[in-house]
Amino acid sequence: MRLSAEDIFDIQQLVSEITYMVDERNWDDLERLYTEDGIFDASLVGYASIEGQAALRKHMKSANHPLAHYTTNTVVRPIDANSANVVSMIIGAWQDGTMTAGATYRDHVVRTSKGWQMKCRQVVPGPDYTPRL
Repeated sequence: MRLSAEDIFDIQQLVSEITYMVDERNWDDLERLYTEDGIFDASLVGYASIEGQAALRKHMKSANHPLAHYTTNTVVRPIDANSANVVSMIIGAWQDGTMTAGATYRDHVVRTSKGWQMKCRQVVPGPDYTPRL
């Protein structure tokens, strides 16, 4: 299955917009960027798995976020015409000037009436070299 270049661009844009949403603390964008039942699973790095926009908003408002997130090496792996898995590496810049390079986002995105939205984001510690087919 192949997605169009426009779909791949829109999915990469979604990944970037979520990063900016967190860095700018603009929680009103959650509704546009995550599905209503969206999941943020950071259980492998010490947080709980959160489901639903209301719970996501509450968690995001209280979490200890880096000053800035940098996503890189984003790869879109289509599943079908309306869903894809996405993998990105993440670097965090903290308020004290330190940098953390060592996490991977494993995302599942879906096409909805609002466009491409995040259905599930899993944070995996360290670079995750686990092969995914």
